[in-house]
Amino acid sequence: MDIEHIFDIFCRLTGLAKTEAAGFRFLCEGAAGYLNTRLAAAPDRKDLNRIFFAAAALACYRYSLMCMTEGNGGEIKIGDVSMKSSGMKQVDSAEKLCHEAFREISDLITDPEFVFKGV
Repeated sequence: MDIEHIFDIFCRLTGLAKTEAAGFRFLCEGAAGYLNTRLAAAPDRKDLNRIFFAAAALACYRYSLMCMTEGNGGEIKIGDVSMKSSGMKQVDSAEKLCHEAFREISDLITDPEFVFKGV
């Protein structure tokens, strides 16, 4: 997977500059690794953008959760100006985005929740 492309999308989704987001690059790498394990087959080139977006959305969701656990969820600081919003709202939005992105690639991934059992 193209981690740099996923990282670019992650930066756009979170609103972080690349320098600010550099410390969270591991989230993109982890999301890409997770998606690699869920891919049913080698993806076609035409499907890569959808996969990269889903990986970035998952990284964004994990980033939102991290911000909540660190106690600064929803806080934005630009220079001397800072704003706070509800951290749960940010997590909820990131979760919806992630679910939608995974729904869009459902034809490409396996479902880890599905178990086939014989009787």
